[in-house]
Amino acid sequence: MKKLLLTVLIAMACVAQVNAQQFVTTEVTQRNVVIEEFTGRNCGYCPDGHRIANGLMAANPGRLWAVNIHAGGYAPSSYPNFLTPDGTTIHNYFNISGYPCGAVNRSSTTPLDRGQWTGAANNILNQDSYVNLGGQVILNPVTRTALITVEAYYTGDSPADENQLTVIMLQDSIYGSQSGGSSNPEQWTGTEYIHMHILRDVVNSESAWGETISPTTAGTLITKSYMYEIPEVIGNPNGVDVIIEHLHFLAFINESNIYMQTACQLETVIAYDNVFPVMQGFDQIHSIACDYDGTFDLTFMNGGLDNLTSCVFEVEYAGQTYTYNWEGDIATGDVTTVQFPITLVDGTNSVVVNVVEGNGQAIEPSNFSAVAGSLTAPEWVSNVNTNEITINIWQDRYGNHITWFLYASDSTIIAQGGPYFQLGGNTTKLRTHTVALPTDPDCIQFVIYDSECDGINNGHGEGHLEILDAAGNQLWANDGNYTCEAKINFSINSEVPVIPGDANGDGQINVADITTIVSYILLGSNPQIIIEAADYNGDGLINILDIQSILADIY
Repeated sequence: MKKLLLTVLIAMACVAQVNAQQFVTTEVTQRNVVIEEFTGRNCGYCPDGHRIANGLMAANPGRLWAVNIHAGGYAPSSYPNFLTPDGTTIHNYFNISGYPCGAVNRSSTTPLDRGQWTGAANNILNQDSYVNLGGQVILNPVTRTALITVEAYYTGDSPADENQLTVIMLQDSIYGSQSGGSSNPEQWTGTEYIHMHILRDVVNSESAWGETISPTTAGTLITKSYMYEIPEVIGNPNGVDVIIEHLHFLAFINESNIYMQTACQLETVIAYDNVFPVMQGFDQIHSIACDYDGTFDLTFMNGGLDNLTSCVFEVEYAGQTYTYNWEGDIATGDVTTVQFPITLVDGTNSVVVNVVEGNGQAIEPSNFSAVAGSLTAPEWVSNVNTNEITINIWQDRYGNHITWFLYASDSTIIAQGGPYFQLGGNTTKLRTHTVALPTDPDCIQFVIYDSECDGINNGHGEGHLEILDAAGNQLWANDGNYTCEAKINFSINSEVPVIPGDANGDGQINVADITTIVSYILLGSNPQIIIEAADYNGDGLINILDIQSILADIY
């Protein structure tokens, strides 16, 4: 069985960079539960275990799932044969003395009797998890492929340096014999038993135990993608047809073969449409800049049956709607990332990107046709004409948590400092650094970090900082109440940066800009005007629409 065609891994260990997750929350959540019930069609008491597990699932929707693993002496190979190599491997790992029994989050190598499942599950459900899981599955019934995306975000540190991520495929609604079936009336037809949540395969590894992932520290986002070929039949002999519509997928994380931390059911979409673009990610491309020229990456997948050759995207940002066109060639299941420019607006503003057209066809709005994010304009001090700066840092007690860097626009380091000594009490100590600046015009960036993400003014001394020019004028100050980092850009030895809407170049957006634009429109050339700034609405022209946009912002 060919399981794994494509694997993609993205690991980011800095919380400030985690903005690409689509399916997983970054907030602390409680643990979810998987009950792996070891069962068999010749086990007369097993349907009562199914009943109990079903009741727990109904009482904890979206938090608890049952996985029926048919293995051992009560699991025959006659039709329907539910035996699988992965199920047998998992079954044989545990110390099983009777059936049915269940591993509740694999808390130990000895499964629990069905009467113990409820207490064990409720105990786990009330505990916080150090990792969250989320994801989706795009099923293509024609090619019988599943594009599986799983995200794991660590809100805390795992006690293990490496964890195991496992993705399994389950199948419902399989009719067949079952001893004692009448003890679970919901699944008993009178002559046949409706078998539910049957383990069919571990899909993300040739091992029954999944695959190793790391790092496992707080702030890490791990994204895995798999292209899985869905078999027509599983089981030999007397195999069972694998019905696309009856499948669902679970993902879970263990510290080893046992000690499952949490789990989730992956959202499943069956792509019957020929044209089905699926939006997957939005990321701002951050650079050291002293202007409003921004770029962002847009990631999307072809979940349809036809090759995807063109898309039209609408971007809703800061009260404006922008349209972007893309052309290319993406096969079914393939993912691509494209980069688009955008004019930034002060501060941090939310963004929603919708795909409205694919291959010339209108796309109906759905959970898969949109992706959300945000864009942040850089903060900078403009037109700093100085040959050096002085950085004054009043560290708090924990100076050993502090580091700082001064970067050129190409990210090379101009200067750096810290960490400093830890002081004996909750007080401050001044650290002064004088730094020579490049003589050529540039945009430089100062960043100060705190390794504990509590800044330098958090009850351990009123730490703060400032940056002065060569004449002693204060260019920037910070009260130290940042978390992980604080930063500022400086436009040094350069012209005043272009500010969209500031047509007369006075550093403000006001009625005077309207006068300047009107003069330009009526009289033509004006050498004093900043042409780029006059085009406030970004349509490539200087016209009455720019005036309307400025008025809307002023009033």
